[in-house]
Amino acid sequence: MKKIVILSYLGVSLFAAGDYIPLSKLSDDEKVGYNFTDKKDIIKPVESKNYTSVSKKNNEIIQPVENNKIKEKIKDVNKVEVSETNNDLAEKENIIEEFKKENILQDVSKENKILKADNRDFSITPKISYSFLKSDIYIADRVSVVEERGVLIPEVAISYKNHTLKAETMSSKAYFEGVLIEGGDLSTDSSWDKLSYLYKYQNVNMGLGYNVYKIKGNFIFHKYDLIFNEEDLIFNEEDKEEFASLELHFKNEENNIQAEYGGSYGKNDNLDYAYDYYLNLGYKIFKDSLIVSAGYKNRTIEIEDVRFQYKGPTLGLSSTF
Repeated sequence: MKKIVILSYLGVSLFAAGDYIPLSKLSDDEKVGYNFTDKKDIIKPVESKNYTSVSKKNNEIIQPVENNKIKEKIKDVNKVEVSETNNDLAEKENIIEEFKKENILQDVSKENKILKADNRDFSITPKISYSFLKSDIYIADRVSVVEERGVLIPEVAISYKNHTLKAETMSSKAYFEGVLIEGGDLSTDSSWDKLSYLYKYQNVNMGLGYNVYKIKGNFIFHKYDLIFNEEDLIFNEEDKEEFASLELHFKNEENNIQAEYGGSYGKNDNLDYAYDYYLNLGYKIFKDSLIVSAGYKNRTIEIEDVRFQYKGPTLGLSSTF
C-alpha cells in the first residue's frame, strides 16, 4: 500500500515538475532498459527502398527500378534457356536432315532399281525369241512342211515418253512334198520384216506398221522315179510384197508377272490379206533388267489365193535399258 502511494506521488510530482516523459516517447532500447517491454516483442520497421520512377508520356506509368532489374534478370535467364532450346532444336533439325538425306538416298536407289520402262522418258528394249516354227502352205488344200525348224526372231523397241519405234524380223526355210499334181516338191526361203510406230495410251500401244515380205520358191519335179537336185529346177522365182498394217498391242503387269498380247492386219493391191497375233507370258528377273517369257505366235499371209502360214511356240528373253 505504501509502494502504491509512493509511486502515485512520484508520478504526480514528476508530471507537475515537467520532467515526465510518456511511454510512447521512449525508444525501444529505453523501454527494454526500464523493463517496460521484452526485446523479442519489438518489431523493427522494414527499411524503405529507394525507387526511381520511369515515366512514359501520357500514361504516367511508374515502375520501380527493382522490378526492372528483376525483369532484366528474367530476360537473361530466358535468353539462356531460349539459346539452349535453339541449340537443341538445331541439333534435332540436323539429325532430321541427315535422316531425310539417308532416306532420300535409299528411296532413290530403290526407285532406280525398280524403275519401270513405262516411267522413263527414254528407253531401249531389245528382245530375242526362239520359235520352233512350223510352216504351212494352203493351195487347194493344206500342205504341211516335212520338217519343223527352230528360228530366231530378233526385235528392238526404242521408246521416248509415249512414242515407240519398233523393228523386228523373221526368216524361215521350209521344204514341202507333193505340192504339184505331177509329184513336184517345193522348197521356200522367206522373210518378214516390220517397222512400226506405236503410241501408248494407258496399257495399249496402237499405230501403223510398214511390212516387207519376201519369198523365193523352188519347184522340184520327179519323173521316172528320178529325183532332181535343186540345181535342176524348172521354176525359180522370188516375190516381194510391201504393205501397211494396223497395229494393236496390250501389256498388263502384276508384281513380277507380265502379259503381252496383240496383233496386226494389213493388205495391198496384190495381197489378199496379212495378219499376225501373239500371246506372251513373262516373269521379271532382277526387276526390269531381265524378263523371261513364253508364248505363241502366228503369222499368215495370202498372195493370189496361196496362203503361207508361220506358227509355233516361242521362248523370249528381253531387257530394258
